[in-house]
Parts: sequence; C-alpha cells; structure tokens
Amino acid sequence: MEIVEKLLKENKNDQVLERLDIIWAENKKSKDEALILRIGEIFNLLGRSADALNCFNAVLKLNSENKKAKNYVEMLQNIFKYYCKDLRNP
Repeated sequence: MEIVEKLLKENKNDQVLERLDIIWAENKKSKDEALILRIGEIFNLLGRSADALNCFNAVLKLNSENKKAKNYVEMLQNIFKYYCKDLRNP
C-alpha cells in the first residue's frame, strides 16, 4: 500500500488503480479493516464508486459498528439513488 499512497500523491491515478485492483483481489477475504477501508477510500476518490461500496460493505461485514464505513455506504447509496432513478437525470 505504501507504493499506492506514493503514486496517489504523484497523481499517477492509472498506476494507482492497476495496483489497487491487485491489492483488492488479494485482500478481499482479509480481516484487516483499516486496509480494506483505505482501499475503498482510494477507489471512491478515483471515481470507482461501485468498487468502493464493495470495500465499505466488506468492512461492515467485519465490524458492523465501523462508523466511517457506514457513512461511506450511506453517502454512496444516496448518490446511486439520485443518479439511477432514470436515465434522464443530469
């Protein structure tokens, strides 16, 4: 994750996403809440909302009381509700 954080600071977003996809694939069953939460935050930051939501839900499966993950899930669900009502939304 250190390399991902460094690339993120350098705005090398394509490289960040490539590495993050690998890290997420290797850690989907991880018990490391902080790692999964950070992966979700970076996915969200870079516009991969569906992947971010998957990460935040994975955190909630590990710890249903994680407030940060709950807030992200609520925020993303509200965004999805707004944009997915129909195809005519701005």
